[in-house]
This record gives sequence, structure tokens and C-alpha cells, in this order.
Amino acid sequence: MNVALITGATGGLGRNFATEHARHGGDLILVARHQERLLQLKAELKARYHCRVLTITADLAQPNRAAQLVAAIERAG
Repeated sequence: MNVALITGATGGLGRNFATEHARHGGDLILVARHQERLLQLKAELKARYHCRVLTITADLAQPNRAAQLVAAIERAG
């Protein structure tokens, strides 16, 4: 299984890391604050690279968000 968890995925380095990982055949868990941008990036990567993408909208600067992120990933399997 080749899955990368990328935070700040909708811009800058996060977006570039997500694109490169997908380009090399990896699946993704993308995390960012803006759901609309996450969904747009998910659609682009799935269409271009045929990868699996899980998106989670979260602001990891907020208290307890990291624990909530782990719980969301566990629920998704």
C-alpha cells in the first residue's frame, strides 16, 4: 500500500507533494481547511492519475484536530 497523508494539500508545497505522489502511482489522504478546494483537487488527481483520494476538511491548528483526523482516517479504513 502506497498512501501519503498530506496536510495543507490545497496550496503551495502540499499541492505539489500531492500531485507528485499521485503521479508516481500513490493514493492520498488530503487534509486542508477549505472543503471546496479539497474536492476540486481530489477530482483533478483522480481524473489525471486514477488514484484513490480521501479528503478530510480540518484546521490542524485548532485544539484536538489531530486526534479527530486520526479518528476520521480510522473510520475510513
